[in-house]
Formats: sequence, C-alpha cells, structure tokens
Amino acid sequence: MSNTYRQRSTSHLAEVTVDLENTLLSRQNRYRLPAQLIRDQYLHAAHILNPQVGGPSFRPPLPAGTAQIQFTNQWTPDTGDVLHRRGVYIHLQRNLLLPMLVTFDQPDSIISCTRRDRSNTPLQALTLLNDPTFFAAAKVLGGQVGELGHASLEKGLDALYLATVCRLPTAYERSRMQALYHALKTEYERDPEAAQQLVNGSIRTKSLLVPEAAAWVAMARTVLNLDEVITRE
Repeated sequence: MSNTYRQRSTSHLAEVTVDLENTLLSRQNRYRLPAQLIRDQYLHAAHILNPQVGGPSFRPPLPAGTAQIQFTNQWTPDTGDVLHRRGVYIHLQRNLLLPMLVTFDQPDSIISCTRRDRSNTPLQALTLLNDPTFFAAAKVLGGQVGELGHASLEKGLDALYLATVCRLPTAYERSRMQALYHALKTEYERDPEAAQQLVNGSIRTKSLLVPEAAAWVAMARTVLNLDEVITRE
C-alpha cells in the first residue's frame, strides 16, 4: 500500500533521463500477472471469486485430450463453488499441470524455479477467450452489466470497465464499444441460434432478451481480453 508501489508504470522523459533503469523506483514496473492471478482476476471481475482461505486444494476439470499430451494418471474434477477458489489452491501434480497455467508460464514441478518466465503468445489470447473458466466468468459478467446496459448503454459500459480495468472508458473507447454493441446485437438478432449457443441458458435476467444478453457476453469477452486486464500497471 505504499505510494512507491502504487505508482503507475507510465514513464516521462524527465524520469527516464535521470533513472533509465528505474533503480530509484521512480515508476512502477509493468508486468503481466502470474498465471494463477490472471484466473483470479477474471473471477473477481465477475464477482464469483470464492474468498475462502485455507483448506485443501481443489481439482479443476481437465480439457479433453489431456491424456494424449501428458501422463494418464488424471484426477477426478471437483464440483461446485470450490472451483472458484483462488488459483493458489489449484491442485498440482508433478506430471500433470493444468494447461491454462502452462500457457501463462506456470513452471512445472520437476525442477526448481527461481523466477518465472513471462511470454506473450497468440495462444494466451485464445485461452482468455475460450478457456471454460474465463468464458464462464465473461458470461456472468455480461449478465451483470447487461442489466444496467438494458436501461442505459452508458451505465452498462461504465460498469463493465470498472469491473475489469478499474476505470471508466475514455471517449474513444466508449464510442468504439457502443458501435460494437449495436453491431453485435444486430448480428445476434439475425442469428438467434448463435445467440442462444453463446448464452446457453446460463444468464437468467429479468430484462435481457437473448440477442441482447449475447451481445453483452461478447462485450465482456472483448474487454476481458484487453492487455490492461492481465497486466500490473
């Protein structure tokens, strides 16, 4: 909570001239969050993060095909709200790691690791869009902000940005997101089957129609895929 730690990573010419390597801690370092915290970030944004502290680890579902790429002693996944616990409680096996964690540079348990690598690959963006945990969080968040957006598109966008990046959208972002929403809503009205598949009965709201709900889910997926969401700035 110190002022030094809470600085932004934005650099100014005067700071760079005096403190090029940031040895004086004149600004924050800009790092992507570790694998477990990226998952926690999504669950927290959707207000479904389980805050329970302590207790045994939990076993999340494994993607189909895991047995073909890793050893075959797979685990039986847990169910219920335990799956929304913090990433630090994910069950780890030396010969079987959750692929989502590996994608975001979680080291294996076979050798010692003094510092994690940080990579930036297209597979990470695809994981943020399509991993079941991330997709489920986007659907929940889409339903939440969509209720506000049904009455006022402005309020829905404000809630979406506050939940994900802890700020209001800029004028440029607001304009682009408004255009995106109207385009998505029109597309899902033309293709109700695609809208139903995206929502898949998981969003139960009093006011949203299926095309509108699907549009807000897609909006939530879009903003959650921003680099700003998974980066400590």
